[in-house]
Amino acid sequence: DEAQLGMAYAKELVEYTTSVKRAKFYRQMTERGVTIDGHAPPTLHTDANYDPFVGVRQWLGPVRAGGEAAPPVDKKPGIAKHEELTAIHEELAKLREATLKKEIRTVAFKTAENWALAAEFFDDQTGQHCYRVGHLAGMLARQIGMNDTFCMQVEHAARLHDIGKIAVNEMILLKPGALDKAELTAMRLHAEAGAKMLQGSDDPVLKMAAQIALHHHEWWDGRGYPRHFIGRATPLPARICALADVYDALTNVRPYKQAWPHKKSVEEILSLSGVQFDPDLMKPFLKVLERYVGALAARDIPGFADMDTNTLIMSRKKLMDTIAIGQV
Repeated sequence: DEAQLGMAYAKELVEYTTSVKRAKFYRQMTERGVTIDGHAPPTLHTDANYDPFVGVRQWLGPVRAGGEAAPPVDKKPGIAKHEELTAIHEELAKLREATLKKEIRTVAFKTAENWALAAEFFDDQTGQHCYRVGHLAGMLARQIGMNDTFCMQVEHAARLHDIGKIAVNEMILLKPGALDKAELTAMRLHAEAGAKMLQGSDDPVLKMAAQIALHHHEWWDGRGYPRHFIGRATPLPARICALADVYDALTNVRPYKQAWPHKKSVEEILSLSGVQFDPDLMKPFLKVLERYVGALAARDIPGFADMDTNTLIMSRKKLMDTIAIGQV
């Protein structure tokens, strides 16, 4: 609905702006004494019922009484200005289209981010997991020398890594013990579900997010899922996110486990170097953690500042508080 309203608004904006630019151009031509085949350019009126395109159609060529355009005539030198004007209008339209698409992508990403938050509420009632993983992934990308664009994209895309959990039964997500074979199979479907939710966009962040959602559970030795990729067959953004995701899962409370200390979590990750994780990312990751732990303690994580005003998180908190009161 937001996109449709935006497109309708954009159409009106482009038509209005084009008319204003055209009127300005005609006025400048008139002031300079320019004529088209011996006639002055048409004057555009400001009457609300006036069709601003009538003058253009009359200028380009005579129109028959019934409104049907006359047969095309040979171009004359005076018409050359029309081609220049048309090019300007086309560029303006392209610029506004690009701006609108950017706005729609922003709305789409924010919507997807809220889906990801909703999916993570089963594991993390604070809503912070997504932002912690994203920030840590972005830091690791910078540590290994990736360009600023890639680092920004992976930081935002990694926030959506588990968006597919919204398609998994909550009884499985909330189970306090180990999952049985059937439950584990159902849980693993979240990778492909998340990728399908994010596919089809032309936005580079959402494209990367779909890639991460699908592959962040692949293992370096091929024992991961869903594609059983080996080594660098797994895209780099997913390999980066995998480290950030596992570290955060280990160091925080989940329905099935208590939080592990930082040191124990690092030891576990190091033991899986070359097994679950890319061994080339180990040293950079350890360097990043030295800075990350301090940033986390200071709550200097992008997104944390918005947590207290996020409508979804506030609604969730009210719901949980209401449930808690009812259980007393």
